[in-house]
Amino acid sequence: MRDPANALKLADRLGVLPVVLPEVTRLKGIDQNLYHHLDVFEHTVHVVDSTADVADHPEHYFPEPAVEPLRQALAMPVDATIDQRGALRWAALFHDAAKPQTRTVTAEGAVKFFGHDVQGARIAREVLERLHASQALRRFCEVLVREHLRLGFLIRQRPLDARVVHRYANATRPYVYASIVLSLGDRFATRGELTRLRGLRRHHALAQELAVAYAAYAARPLEPVIRGDNLARRLGIRPGPVLGELIAAIEEEQAAGAVESPDDAVAFGRAWLASRGD
Repeated sequence: MRDPANALKLADRLGVLPVVLPEVTRLKGIDQNLYHHLDVFEHTVHVVDSTADVADHPEHYFPEPAVEPLRQALAMPVDATIDQRGALRWAALFHDAAKPQTRTVTAEGAVKFFGHDVQGARIAREVLERLHASQALRRFCEVLVREHLRLGFLIRQRPLDARVVHRYANATRPYVYASIVLSLGDRFATRGELTRLRGLRRHHALAQELAVAYAAYAARPLEPVIRGDNLARRLGIRPGPVLGELIAAIEEEQAAGAVESPDDAVAFGRAWLASRGD
């Protein structure tokens, strides 16, 4: 579909959208804060449009080292009928689906939508289940909707280090590039009274930095430096949630180059357990 935004508006005018996707039509008239110039429905239409354009033309939005890896990732099939580039339009459609039920106004008069990311992921899953979409497409949209705010929260962590990139990849894989594209499309469609071009520029630069950093990260996949059972035996701990948390922490340190051998992992593990009092 060349113009998904126009298709949405046409479906709405023809009365199809309220029947097939009432969750989307409920976004009409939901006012947002002063960083937005549109209600949630019109904002969603714009996000679908901008996300599709970023996905279709990555060379216009990302530096050369990230363009080909990103293009290849978006061409990967989500299921037998749709690739990530096409599935992104569904994720964009649902990214703010929970704003009607999460809208609150603070004592200072600020409009907030606490938890709309997590609740929106649930709505995306439920709607796609009703539409008999594949489990894979449901999972894709669930991950992207749940994590669509994550990139913006990294703005104060620039320049991004290896640990930050590793955590972002863990939260969004196997759809890391798609997640970056959705975040950028969402930001481009946010142009309210309080929005400043420098803010859009910084978010764009952040997305570019993360895409390039992830391309380098993905090009050198990490192999575990020690098996979990060996780690547990050497540290004298039982398999369980604590061991799982420790392995995740070791992977992060390995990504940063701070753990390179089994002995490094054990030494880090001892210090990590001691810091927790375990």
